[in-house]
Amino acid sequence: KKAGRGVMSFLGNAIGRPNIDLTGTIFITGTTGVIGHRAALRLLHTEHPAVRVGARDPTRVEALSKEGAEVAEFCWDIEDSYAKALDGVKTVFCVMPYMENW
Repeated sequence: KKAGRGVMSFLGNAIGRPNIDLTGTIFITGTTGVIGHRAALRLLHTEHPAVRVGARDPTRVEALSKEGAEVAEFCWDIEDSYAKALDGVKTVFCVMPYMENW
């Protein structure tokens, strides 16, 4: 089953691209925080076929794994983690934490 068009339109509108094609694997960063976690859940609950979430500590996103997300060990500070996390990904939903003086 494909993801609901409403969710796809919502995400497309949120990034200023209402006609964006959000099929294929979506990689979401920041899923240990509120926004990233909720975005992942929303996609998973609409049965999006491929949701991958990245976390420095995969045990912190076990709830998303139980909902059907693929979990990738990912850390902004470790460039070697990028290739595996992004392999086969078509869309990235990047949620960055607040960083002072950035």
